[in-house]
Amino acid sequence: IAYFFLCIGYATDADIVLVTSADDFNHHDRTTKVVKAFEEHNPDMVGTAIQFINDDNSVNGETDFPRESRFIAPIEMAERLVGGSSSQAWKHEFYETIGGIPGSAIIDVYLPFLSTAGKGFYFIHELLYGYFHWADIENTGLGGVLRAAQGDEKVQYDELQRYQITSTYFAILDHIFKINC
Repeated sequence: IAYFFLCIGYATDADIVLVTSADDFNHHDRTTKVVKAFEEHNPDMVGTAIQFINDDNSVNGETDFPRESRFIAPIEMAERLVGGSSSQAWKHEFYETIGGIPGSAIIDVYLPFLSTAGKGFYFIHELLYGYFHWADIENTGLGGVLRAAQGDEKVQYDELQRYQITSTYFAILDHIFKINC
């Protein structure tokens, strides 16, 4: 998956990369509203509220913070993990500036946090994306694998998830130290 995002980041000549997944759904106006936010506010990234959906199509929740459209402060991004609870789009220029995504860093945490140190992360408080919580051991996303795992396997995947989160925060700190030192 990291290679996939590396290709998206560098192989396109698009000004904006709007992330989506084939098994999730987008509101029909998502692209229009995201592009408008880039034009009006000039951030490095734009996120929108997400509706979280279970395997049986029941709604499991939605992005709970913030409750209005606005820029997200770095401390809010770290404490509230707004990036991981929003759909994402970024400027190609931003991706090139930060040098892509290192190793096992989680894209939903790494890029949004770094964007708050640049031109910002603008959040649109509208449910413009539906994220399905598929529980499947064959899922490409670690969250879906973790939901499907049982017993010792679940413990191992939980440990892997904790490693991935920790390594992402270390990658963020490493990047910050490199640009500030």
